[in-house]
Amino acid sequence: MLGTPRSARTFCNDDASITSQGHPHNGKDWLNLVPPHNHIDIIKIETRLSFYPKVELFKPVQQPCRAGNKFVKPTRHSNKIHHIPQKNVSSGRKETDRRFHVVIVGINKYDDPRTPALQGCVHDALLFRDYLMQDLSVPVGQIATLLSPTGNEILPPLLDVPVPCNVPTRENILNALYDLHDNPNIKPDDSIIIFYAGHGQSYSAAGYNFTGSIEAISPADRSTLKSNADGTEEIVVDISDREINVIFGEIAKNCPNITLILDCCHAGSGVRGCSTAFTSLQLGNKEFLTSRYCPSIPSAVPLMFKSADETRRLSPDRPRTADPNFRANMKSHVLIASAKEYEEAFEYRDTVTGLSQGYFTSRFLTALRSPLGRNPATTYRDVIGSPDLVMPFQTAFVAGRKTARLWFA
Repeated sequence: MLGTPRSARTFCNDDASITSQGHPHNGKDWLNLVPPHNHIDIIKIETRLSFYPKVELFKPVQQPCRAGNKFVKPTRHSNKIHHIPQKNVSSGRKETDRRFHVVIVGINKYDDPRTPALQGCVHDALLFRDYLMQDLSVPVGQIATLLSPTGNEILPPLLDVPVPCNVPTRENILNALYDLHDNPNIKPDDSIIIFYAGHGQSYSAAGYNFTGSIEAISPADRSTLKSNADGTEEIVVDISDREINVIFGEIAKNCPNITLILDCCHAGSGVRGCSTAFTSLQLGNKEFLTSRYCPSIPSAVPLMFKSADETRRLSPDRPRTADPNFRANMKSHVLIASAKEYEEAFEYRDTVTGLSQGYFTSRFLTALRSPLGRNPATTYRDVIGSPDLVMPFQTAFVAGRKTARLWFA
């Protein structure tokens, strides 16, 4: 992703093969996601951007906001996001015969000031949401959206559809995943999609009875303190790949058609974006932004394991994340990642419009809307091998059930 690094990693075990630009590679372990804080509403404002006469600025509000002819009262657990209409865009294949269940997470702002803010993740999340609604006809009620804007984002006109929005705290992100497990309306032939754009992390596994590393995604409230029922306080940690893998394994018992899309770094840099070597680099109208570092949380690994292994929302016979012999289950899902393990994912700012966006998400949506992406016979491996996903600084890849048809159609 262009701009600021987002770190995460691989949700596949050592035996699983991965495909990058159509070529096989050996993969490692994969998994990530995020949770809650203050409510947020969007206020529409006018700007002088010639290409986008009306844009939206995210801004936290402490009072009701006008939505059309009505006032929307923001709440802790529900926010309304309203978009300005845009011209009709030609839609692709209609998936009216397939039910989708979606979780979308985009995090620009983190509560802990030591975690750098990002610029394009909320934009990525909204663009992907609009692709689902426009091209796949996914109803609003089947999309759980979790966003954390900084308050300074510039966004283009998107679909004029109010979408309930929650904040991506650790608790909220995990609850959104648990809801997929608990939802009795999800059928075995349905398709589940999870999209994440934000910071990622890599933790050393040394000292925890196994080798390798633990990959994690970073919720908006990471590194803050939460109060427990017994009056004690506990630090909020990242969400490990193992915890996500266990949740996916439980969901797959009912619906094994899970697609996980990660637009974040995999090189252990701790952030989404670019290295200092790319500071001020510009390709055409794309300006690659300055590198930022997202520090790991001390002693987070046992706390991440504790969260995963003590939850009561999953079956008692599930795998335990603290098990030294833990093996990732790649039969439960397909992973689409924005960069290889040793690469960074970039975000960029368009020097003409002022918009920031993840490089991978931009190219990925182009591939999805191409003739290849609209072809019902297209597989996940076909999409990753698309010329639209050939990027100069990062290499997208797919792991897991990569030969399945796109969205398990």
